[in-house]
Amino acid sequence: MNYSEWKFYYKKILKEFHFSQRKDMESAEILSSLLDDNFVRLNDLEHMVKGKEVLIIGDSPYFSIDKNILKNRVIITADDATSRLLDIGHTPQFVFTDLDSSPETILEASMRGSIIGVHAHGDNIKRLNIVNKIDKRFGTTQAFPLWNVYNFGGFTDGDRAVFFAEHFKAQSIIVAGFNFYDPNQRKGKDLYKKFRKLLFSRYLLYELMRKSKVKIIIL
Repeated sequence: MNYSEWKFYYKKILKEFHFSQRKDMESAEILSSLLDDNFVRLNDLEHMVKGKEVLIIGDSPYFSIDKNILKNRVIITADDATSRLLDIGHTPQFVFTDLDSSPETILEASMRGSIIGVHAHGDNIKRLNIVNKIDKRFGTTQAFPLWNVYNFGGFTDGDRAVFFAEHFKAQSIIVAGFNFYDPNQRKGKDLYKKFRKLLFSRYLLYELMRKSKVKIIIL
């Protein structure tokens, strides 16, 4: 999804969650400066995804990862789900993160060869410096894209990964381990706000499914 289409949904996000567009842009600009010329280009991302079967894994405790489902697919994990995959000895090709999970997990995935899609938003500016320790990386934003910070659409790590795979015309996208109605609890986190974010994520996915020609399956 290009930005001209995405900005309709972005305005909804800003209004619904009272986010600051100015802070989102500030974060994107800081991430752009940190990435500089060291980031994975669009044509390389397209080569890895276009025409491939893609599996995107979320961190639902109700989803058990079967190694058989990982075979012959491009695997993308959404932030916290990354540790579950590493624990069974599998390295995802991509990790999508807004740096809300353990930095050690992100760095371990990077060390094992994952490409890390680091998302910049108004609330994670202080955590962005981790990109200096990541080998293969690219940046994303939900605001206006920059030359080295992309916007494929999407809101949370999970649905942003789906928008990414759809953007590059994956053959099919399987979405697994997404729990829209019972968010994982974290100390110091607003559970109700998380629940609202997940519901908005679900809305965006169904909007994408309605508009896209790519086969998207939610397990």
